[in-house]
Amino acid sequence: MSGSPAIDSNLANQVLWTFGYQGFAPGTFQGKLLDLIAHADKTNEAKLALGFPAETAAVLLAKNDPDGIAKLTAIADGQVAA
Repeated sequence: MSGSPAIDSNLANQVLWTFGYQGFAPGTFQGKLLDLIAHADKTNEAKLALGFPAETAAVLLAKNDPDGIAKLTAIADGQVAA
């Protein structure tokens, strides 16, 4: 994911959980942030990405990439570095 913000295993697990997959629950702030990014329109996604680039990249990976959940699962399991 050259040029993309790094998504660590902790974040990958939190995003997976947010989207209803096996992972673990984020804290209160992080959970609300991930939910906000997931529901943002394109304009607000871009604004959120300025302050929270890794979180936005991880949520968009889950939402928009057909293999996004598999990629996040691999990151969460430590199989790949993002």
